[in-house]
Amino acid sequence: MNILLLPGLDGTGRLFEPLVRYAPEWASCTVARYPADRELSYPECADLVSAEFLPDAPFVIVAESFSGPVAILTASKRPPNLKGLVLFNTFAYRASWREIATFAPRFGI
Repeated sequence: MNILLLPGLDGTGRLFEPLVRYAPEWASCTVARYPADRELSYPECADLVSAEFLPDAPFVIVAESFSGPVAILTASKRPPNLKGLVLFNTFAYRASWREIATFAPRFGI
């Protein structure tokens, strides 16, 4: 399974290094990184993730901190092969049922 890891506020993904190092053999981890030379909005980060980091095979997005909204925006575009979304300690707010309903059918909810 491919795991796309979206970083926190620093944009580097360094906090994922232990996870990547000790990930099981079946997990192929990719850590997205945001440019350090400019600030990007949530939609701009989601566009970057969609353009540069989405794998061609089945994958799960794991997002922490700042990247929660980025992950939600990315998932809402229904990228092919997206199988799941994991958010932890994110800047995302509790979604309304209307918002959840837009992408829930994709995941069989």
